[in-house]
Amino acid sequence: FVLQFKALSRFWIASILESANQYFDVILVYWMLDPVTAGIYFAASRLANIFAMLSAALYTFGARRLPSLYFSKNHQEFGRTLRLMAEVTALCVAAGLATIWIGGPYLLNLFGPHFTTQHSVLIVLAIGTAIQAAGGPSAAILQLTGHERIYVPVVAANVALRLVGFLILIPWLGLL
Repeated sequence: FVLQFKALSRFWIASILESANQYFDVILVYWMLDPVTAGIYFAASRLANIFAMLSAALYTFGARRLPSLYFSKNHQEFGRTLRLMAEVTALCVAAGLATIWIGGPYLLNLFGPHFTTQHSVLIVLAIGTAIQAAGGPSAAILQLTGHERIYVPVVAANVALRLVGFLILIPWLGLL
């Protein structure tokens, strides 16, 4: 029971950190700038999170296939599957960035005409989330292959780095 509780508590902590990572940034922008800017940031960050949806889709694919390959020690097929996932990620990231670059003003207009002026913010957020998505579902693969002890510190470090980045960069650069 104690071993199961320890394993479950790591997943629980990781889930809390991931949730906080998704929404705490909007609160920070609100506190450090103003409510209107926080609204603009929220809209742009939700559009930029198309790359997070990509990672979730790849995780769903990997969750079914990778553990059996890993634990059956089929390293060749495991590596081939990871390469395939990386190639699909690269194609989707490139297509997503092109879509944001070209169609960003139209997408932002869905939130209202005054949002379209924030296309540069959307591009910066899209590049940042694309870089994170380019890592693929690496954090999730740690869980799927029995390395969940490493997973929580990785997620915690990601949250801490984002927080520090916001605290340093927002006063210096504003929303952009």
